Amino acid sequence: MGKRVIRLTEADIENIVKKVISEQTEEVLVNRLNDKIKSVMVKNQNEILSDVKVEVDQNGDNLVLRFAAENERPFIIQLRPQSRGLYSKSGTLNRDIPSIPLSNFYDEIWEGDEDLKRYYQENENIKKQMDDLKVPIRMYSDPRVELKIFVIKNNRKNRGDKYVRGGQTNLGFFFSNAGAKFGVSSDIILETEVGGLAINLGEVNILPPQVDPSEPIQPEVATEKIKLDLIDVFEYDSIKMKDPSGYQEILNKFKNDLSQGLKRMVGFKEFLEKQTLVVNGYASQDDDPAANIGGKLPACSKYVKGPRSEYNKCLSQKRAQKVANDLQEIFNSLGVKSNIKSVGHGETHEFGGEGWDPEKKKTLDSKEQLSSNRRVIFNIPKYTETTRN
Repeated sequence: MGKRVIRLTEADIENIVKKVISEQTEEVLVNRLNDKIKSVMVKNQNEILSDVKVEVDQNGDNLVLRFAAENERPFIIQLRPQSRGLYSKSGTLNRDIPSIPLSNFYDEIWEGDEDLKRYYQENENIKKQMDDLKVPIRMYSDPRVELKIFVIKNNRKNRGDKYVRGGQTNLGFFFSNAGAKFGVSSDIILETEVGGLAINLGEVNILPPQVDPSEPIQPEVATEKIKLDLIDVFEYDSIKMKDPSGYQEILNKFKNDLSQGLKRMVGFKEFLEKQTLVVNGYASQDDDPAANIGGKLPACSKYVKGPRSEYNKCLSQKRAQKVANDLQEIFNSLGVKSNIKSVGHGETHEFGGEGWDPEKKKTLDSKEQLSSNRRVIFNIPKYTETTRN
């Protein structure tokens, strides 16, 4: 059998050339846009750092430092008392903190380049990426962060250049002075010293939309929508839901997202069937892990007379199993032959707080942090496929 010959008309060749030119132009514009954004961010670094507030406060016996831009969830570091008038914390750190909206700098980004402004205005994908973006600030240890707060008298001799009135300053001032002296009252200064802390502007990378003018395509990433993160949804010491109807709505949405992903991405089903899919369960650490909990869940009865941590590990496993069973029914109904497993990790403060303090014999976590640690998570591994509309 001879080879099949495909003959291209002049119109076909013209369309191919247009497509190549369009893709090259898109890449050039996006690269130019990213370069301009980085240049403007570096120019305005002081303003960006000043947008993040640093606040000192008390939490029980500890002192805390909060780092947050306006309307953003704070990043909190707790310093424990070491001796009379001294609080400290050391360790490694790697955290991105969202700061000022990128839109605050649009005039500077467009300045002298009307093509970039037009590209932003005419391209919904680029516009959404930029409008949603908060300029990230990366805080990290180099190699270890050492934080100390000294409680000293508030007088003229102790103030100096690092002094700020009240319990708040901005990250720019705090970083450039390796700390601050917070005049929290007329009698007290909380003198903060910082070592080993490094700060950079985070990475901003606007991605080009993948568009074929002759046959539109759309990139889909399954993990952006198809996941579950259930926070404190179970009744106390139980695998029953606090809000069964609300939980069912979550499952319905999950099933719809999964169904849509299977329709859009032809290789998604095969991908899922090759994965090890796991539901992970966690419990809060709101009492002594070694104490007897006296729990009442029948499935964990053999741990009732043992340490609290073992019972809660069993409880987190049974809760994860409950969710895994419900998800298994959804996968089966959609014809996906996956075996969903469950793992109970037991007590944690991974999602907030510091857990149980054996010396003080109490938890260091707030009610909100305890609630955040009672969690069940299921994430489908990342899958990317370019699909046709």
